[in-house]
Formats: sequence, structure tokens, C-alpha cells
Amino acid sequence: MAIDRAEQVIRTAAVLTTSYVASSVVAMRDLGFTEVDYLVRVDDAGTLTSIEIGIQYSLQSTPVVWNAMQTESVTEGVSTLYPYVIQKASPTTADLIAFTVPVRGQYQRLMIKGTGTVSGCSISAYALRRG
Repeated sequence: MAIDRAEQVIRTAAVLTTSYVASSVVAMRDLGFTEVDYLVRVDDAGTLTSIEIGIQYSLQSTPVVWNAMQTESVTEGVSTLYPYVIQKASPTTADLIAFTVPVRGQYQRLMIKGTGTVSGCSISAYALRRG
């Protein structure tokens, strides 16, 4: 079973914006990994309303084409796909947002944004790949 010996820093402490900002890219499938643990740390929450985290993947390395990881909602037998977004409401300084997702494609990255007043707010993000 493949596993990273240490988590990768995929976003150093940086100020949030109200638009999605990409983390560093995490290489995946060709290295034998099947899932990845992500950890987003709130370094300074300020007066944030929420933090939103999306996950993107690319099936190929050339050219890299980013796709949103999706989830589905089924109503009356009809399946509707939506981008998979993790939302942390009312974050506070030192909060940890941890989640595990399956590997999709060759590469993955997080897309992170804040809502509300983002000035002075910062987060950092880490990844630990597992097979």
C-alpha cells in the first residue's frame, strides 16, 4: 500500500479572497494512490462568514484540463449532478477542516474561497496521499 510519509503543503498560509484560488497541484494515480486526505487549517478567521472548498481533478497531464469533482442529488428518480463543495460555516481561528476523497485522474487540487469579510483572514492546506 502506497502512503506519503509526510503531508504535502499545498497552500502556505495565505489571505483568502471572495473568488476561488487554486492550491498547488497534487500528483495522484500513476504513483499508486487511491485516496487523499486533505486538511485545511484556519490560521486567522477574522470575521469570515464561511469557507468554501471545491475539489478539481485532471484526467491527463497534457493538456491539463480541470474538472470539478461532483456529487449527485436524486429527486423522484432524476439524478442531478452538482460540483462537490465543502462549506465550513462560522469558522474560527485554529479550526481544522479535514476530509478524504477518492483519487480522480492524474492530478487534483483544491479551490478555496471565503465569504463575508475576508480581509485579514488566512488559511493553509495540506495533503496526504494513500493507496
